[in-house]
Amino acid sequence: MAAFLADHPDMPNVWAELGSAYMQMDRLEDADEAFTNSLRLAESARVRRQYAQLLFDLARMDEALIEIEKSLIVDPKDSEMYRLRGVIFYQKDDIEAVESLNKSIDLDPTRAYPLVTLGGILMLTGKTDESEQYYRKAIALAPDDDYVKVACALYATERGWLKESQSMLNSALEDSPENIEVRRFLATAYFKDNNASGALAQYLTCLELDPEDPDCHNDIGVLYEHMGLLSQAAQEYQDALDLDPEHEKAHTNLDRVNQKL
Repeated sequence: MAAFLADHPDMPNVWAELGSAYMQMDRLEDADEAFTNSLRLAESARVRRQYAQLLFDLARMDEALIEIEKSLIVDPKDSEMYRLRGVIFYQKDDIEAVESLNKSIDLDPTRAYPLVTLGGILMLTGKTDESEQYYRKAIALAPDDDYVKVACALYATERGWLKESQSMLNSALEDSPENIEVRRFLATAYFKDNNASGALAQYLTCLELDPEDPDCHNDIGVLYEHMGLLSQAAQEYQDALDLDPEHEKAHTNLDRVNQKL
């Protein structure tokens, strides 16, 4: 496709397809150039939407907001652009975040992602009870969506509904058994439920998937220490420091355990 564009540079749709392909390959800077070329040649709400998402992924939030506003001029009923706008406003501590997310939900109340996004923002701002309705609606709309399941599981963990959280996280892992982040969330839910062995099993699996993760070694050390296995805990903390000598938590934990040995 890139070779074709070298001879036919004035084809916006092909540039847009190339940008999408680069995003899938995680070649974000190349995608930036491709989408820029496409939009230079022709206006497209769909391409602006993709470009706004790309800029968000690149943490270029001010530029992303500009593209979102341009996209909404072309398509003022784009629920996803209002959702992304709300996320960016929240990161910028802008009071319009909730308003933008509510607009996203009003435009398309059948989409689960704006609901979990608004639920998450309300939870992070201390409105835990108010956020429940959005999580409940989201999981009802998209019970098989792993992103929604994990988001709702984190909310359930925060509320202390640990069995519900564990059920959703285990369900997500059936689809993505190598997802280390979800396994760590599940380990936390098990630990809070006084199931140290269950938590340890998840962390050990994480370590199999990524044996050079210092955070995982440190977390395993915490579990061993909780279980009274101080020598094993000290070894895990030391393993974490061998991988990351600046790991502050591992330093603190190792010093504490050494005083107990």
